[in-house]
Amino acid sequence: MSLLVALTLKASGATGEKLLFLHSKVIPDYESSDDVFALVSHRECTKLAGSVVYETCLAGRSEVIAKMFDRCIGSGEIRYKDKKADKVLKLSLPSAHSVEESVADTEGRNDHVDKLYRPNKKPWFPEFMLDSGLLDALCAYAINDKVKPIYPAGLYDKGWLYGKIRDSIFAIREERQPFIGFHGVVTTAVAGRGCREIIGFEQSDSRGENDSCRLLDRDTKAVIAESDIDPATGLFSLSAADPVRNGMLVFETVCPVASVDFGLILGFDIRVDAASCCIKDMYGNEKMIGKRKSRPKVFEETTWYEAASVGSSDAYSKLSEIFVRVLATLGPDVVIADPYFMGTIRQDDRGNLMLEPTQRAFINALVIVAVDYGLDSVTVVGNSRMNNHGEEATDDKSKMDVLKAKYECLWRNFFDGKLFEHIKPWKMVFRRAQTDFHNRYWFEGDGNGYINGSRAVIVSNSLSGMIEADFCGIDSQEHYNTVTSRYDNIIRKSDLFAEI
Repeated sequence: MSLLVALTLKASGATGEKLLFLHSKVIPDYESSDDVFALVSHRECTKLAGSVVYETCLAGRSEVIAKMFDRCIGSGEIRYKDKKADKVLKLSLPSAHSVEESVADTEGRNDHVDKLYRPNKKPWFPEFMLDSGLLDALCAYAINDKVKPIYPAGLYDKGWLYGKIRDSIFAIREERQPFIGFHGVVTTAVAGRGCREIIGFEQSDSRGENDSCRLLDRDTKAVIAESDIDPATGLFSLSAADPVRNGMLVFETVCPVASVDFGLILGFDIRVDAASCCIKDMYGNEKMIGKRKSRPKVFEETTWYEAASVGSSDAYSKLSEIFVRVLATLGPDVVIADPYFMGTIRQDDRGNLMLEPTQRAFINALVIVAVDYGLDSVTVVGNSRMNNHGEEATDDKSKMDVLKAKYECLWRNFFDGKLFEHIKPWKMVFRRAQTDFHNRYWFEGDGNGYINGSRAVIVSNSLSGMIEADFCGIDSQEHYNTVTSRYDNIIRKSDLFAEI
């Protein structure tokens, strides 16, 4: 499935409309029908200086949306049905334009390639469309009474649309690339060594009867396992004699898929791999170990929710990036007040600790902050609300005892990993408040587990099980004083729960 998003302009006194921005955007939903349906049918977004900006957003099968995009670029026409009524948009376009191709990695995705269209004659956009504040409001990242945000919410990352228009891009056609997903089968796992079976799928528009996948040793390139790719479903299953922790998948298909290097995540070990000069985080991003960055002085508020991203991996990679921005702003010592600490930690039948995606995103962010900015201590203060959730008590242990044992196991094993041969581990402290509280605040700390400085960020949800969350910096000194006067007292009266 794909979306066709069109922003158009009706200038005061003009007889027709002008195309401002056109986007054929691939999405992970499925559609078999050739029918196109309107999510937004030519809705007014904003009116400035007598000119009106409209949004039209259509959804349908990717091949159909691609033809509509090409027709619009060729003839300036978009035809669709809205509630069974025929709609026609006649638009003026640049008389001449250039086209270039770009690998789409700005959103952390690799499932598509962009074709970018730029007008040869500039300027094409009205001056008000170069206002980053207006475009933030248009994309729902700022409030403006004169602007109705484009739909669906979260369609674009903050600053994305402004960046395209600033670069004089008036149209983007995303072309879907093959997508590969795979994981180790937990029931074939051997603790600390890997899995004997890997299953996955290759998703593409065309697939051949003889498509296959091979698992190779990353160093020697020796074949460890082979599998046919089911032509109907794209599924494959690789079985190895010995447990596999990392390697290379090589695909022989009719589509342009060559190979994928991988490393399996085992239990709670998020496998942040380190070399002498760089690390690779759990989302595949590489960071150089070297000169520290300057910390940002201000945190820009933002909203995250999983459904706004293409896939769960993309969503939690973006959440981890938000955590990095929060932590970097607060300094080398951070104090987190969260009634549920880091949340519960699940345990499988084999006794392995299994982190939630948001917990992984948090730990991943701590690593990146330690590399880029430096990190000395993280203190997490929770309270008795945790008693009501998740952990199972045993005959000789309370729920909180079980939680404490899991936290200590998690962090001690994590700090014992190879990663910390290259970066300094930070102190991880958990404290239990004597008073219940509900809100979540992340504070600048003093190194001893208490609040210091004048920086704090409001986080609307807890560290585990986030589906969505708002992150807002506290800018008002009066607001900061009100919050810290209560939470400083709560934290100072808290009891040490665990320290690693």
